[in-house]
Amino acid sequence: MLGSIDVAKEGAAIAPFAQDDIVNSFLNGIDRKFQIFNAGFFAHTLQLVTEEILETHTQLTRDERLVAMRLITDRINAAIEDVGQEGEDFSVSEFRQPVIDVLRTAPKEVLAELAESLVSITSLRQRVSGDLETVGGPVDVALISKGEGLIWIKRKHYFNTELNPHYTANYFREV
Repeated sequence: MLGSIDVAKEGAAIAPFAQDDIVNSFLNGIDRKFQIFNAGFFAHTLQLVTEEILETHTQLTRDERLVAMRLITDRINAAIEDVGQEGEDFSVSEFRQPVIDVLRTAPKEVLAELAESLVSITSLRQRVSGDLETVGGPVDVALISKGEGLIWIKRKHYFNTELNPHYTANYFREV
């Protein structure tokens, strides 16, 4: 689910793969679907209010109202784009950048904990929301660094060795 947390000299990045909604909500401070819904709902509401005002409080002809409506709709859409950009800038400065700044100097253990937590919260969200469960089960966590290579932080075992003593005996027997 989570692709990687990349920490380099010039910065840090979290790169989610596949199920990226929870990771993006965590980083951006808001769910993307909710953002899209709000922008669409806001634009639609403004359009309805504008139509009502033009029809009930002006003496414009039908054609004049259509022209006015088109001009107002264009301006509303531009304003919504401006609000969206302001929201994006706020999201970056207040949510994403502080996390990235901490990750740049965080110990490796914190990076591993964050990766595991984001996978786990995605799994929990899918379980309790009724969504299709595409993330779940025990989570493997590995850390890859230039100096140490791949280090397993947490790795699930596919079977209990206590219940399979013959495996251990065969695996470690002398040849």
